[in-house]
Amino acid sequence: MSTTTTTQPTSTSVTTLALAVAAGSQSGPPAPGGDKAASPATTAVLTDPQSSTNDELGIPDEHFLCMQMLDPGSVSAVGGVPAGNAIRRPVETNGGLTLTLSDDKKWENGQTVTVRFMGGSEFVRSKVKEYAVLWCQYASIQFQFVDEGDADIRVSFLNGGSHSKIGTDCLEVDDQDIPTMNFGWFDDQTSNAEFQRTTVHEFGHALGAHHEQNNPNLVVHWNKPVMYKYYLEHDHWDESTVDTNMFTPVIDADATAWDPLSIMHYKILPDFTFDHLSVPLNWVMSDQDKAFIKAMYPPTQGDKGYWLSSESGLFIQSSWSENIRYDRTYGKPPLLALGLNYLDAWHNPMGAYGIWLEAWAANNKRTMFDLHLQGFQVQNFGAGATWLEFDTATHPKVEVSTRGFSVDTPIPGQTWPIRFRHTYTAPPKVLVWLNSLAMGSGTASKCMGASVANVTATGCTVDITALNSDAVMFMGNLTYVVIPANTPNIQMGNVNAGVPGIGAVPGHFVTLQPQSNAIPVRFATAFSSPPKVFLALNALDYSRGDFVRLNAHVTDVSATGFTAHLDTWVESQMFGVTATWVAMM
Repeated sequence: MSTTTTTQPTSTSVTTLALAVAAGSQSGPPAPGGDKAASPATTAVLTDPQSSTNDELGIPDEHFLCMQMLDPGSVSAVGGVPAGNAIRRPVETNGGLTLTLSDDKKWENGQTVTVRFMGGSEFVRSKVKEYAVLWCQYASIQFQFVDEGDADIRVSFLNGGSHSKIGTDCLEVDDQDIPTMNFGWFDDQTSNAEFQRTTVHEFGHALGAHHEQNNPNLVVHWNKPVMYKYYLEHDHWDESTVDTNMFTPVIDADATAWDPLSIMHYKILPDFTFDHLSVPLNWVMSDQDKAFIKAMYPPTQGDKGYWLSSESGLFIQSSWSENIRYDRTYGKPPLLALGLNYLDAWHNPMGAYGIWLEAWAANNKRTMFDLHLQGFQVQNFGAGATWLEFDTATHPKVEVSTRGFSVDTPIPGQTWPIRFRHTYTAPPKVLVWLNSLAMGSGTASKCMGASVANVTATGCTVDITALNSDAVMFMGNLTYVVIPANTPNIQMGNVNAGVPGIGAVPGHFVTLQPQSNAIPVRFATAFSSPPKVFLALNALDYSRGDFVRLNAHVTDVSATGFTAHLDTWVESQMFGVTATWVAMM
């Protein structure tokens, strides 16, 4: 798994996968519906709470807290969690990690934990899936979402508070009709920021994490009368509930340092303490959250990871640069294969461009590289790039390169002949996906794709083509990857929602695709354990409207398959999307 300097942990030997997403904007309207543009800034200790009002984020004041569901057996007679239940700092972590997590409530490392929803709209369920798996980028754990039957975690959406059982305490609830987790205020109008904040927090509990204010290394003098009054008025909590959730420390002399930026921390208002300490409402996982959960559930194989725009807390900007630190030191800089997987663009109909997004890597070294995402004359509420890392020592005959064009006068497409640098005994596997695109606005459709053809043992052709006659292309760039045939522990293919460009085929008509598209994929041959799965865009077909929105991601990864998601949302009309997937150990 790759990391940013402010984010993630470790890569191992084989090919690694990683994903980065950033968000931004220029002038333009707020993102409609459930993706409001007004969003939280990066948080820091001793600052005022969230600058955006609760109303802007669609969250009533009383809905800011969850109640962690402690097993009574986990609380000692002196009011704390027994030392044996608290995870100590792992010896390999250099002492800089935090998070309060119960050792005896951990799942097995590498385990696939099943999750079943009990209610909730299709949109709300899709958002919980999207953000729950953020933990899986750092922990060697998979969440598999099932529609029926028994499940380790059962998620309800009953009005009221949000809460979760701690780790494997979920298994102590034998009745499969009783939820182990609840989201009390999610609906189709909830903002993405709030979906992420609360989902990540509750699934942190489900992995075994306690509230960070219960960390014994937090030395603070609580003003309990003020807090009792506040929580009674805002959350209808009695004093014992406040005591459990705010004043019950983990009893362990070796507990890790207190992390005021942890996603597991409640906000602390200045009046809550005689020290006037304040902690803001934390919207994203902290660096220490990510590092510690990875140390608790260390990778068992080649890993992947990704960074979402919402993880940074920055939602409104036009370009983004992130220093990505590899999870290990390579002998030589690895080969990087970048692709797009997240688009959230709005354009002024009077402007020249309907969509513009570039992704590229710079300063690729043995330990890190710089990721750049750039928009131009469009409003990007979000953008994303995903990448593969190939260790040249492990994969000496893998080839990665790019081809592309950028023009002032639009063209219908371009083809490039490719001659392989290596000699192959048989035609290799060649994959392509888009890493940059710019298309016209006005009456032009947004319809283009990358493809590969004529593969032999010595070369192939790759192209970028406008798939409709009215599609106007100003820029296109693709990544191609050449992998020797019969390379073990790797499988690949394409998935699609609709058929991009089908309207240009005589006798065929375009069909508007639903907003949520879940495509089950079954591997040709089962892996020995769940592989890591990469998914990137290689063709799209959107209407002449003002929004182009796509979230390509995977869930439910097992040794036999996974579910690919090609989703869009409000005011974006998708006629077709095709994406390339790669699964590898």
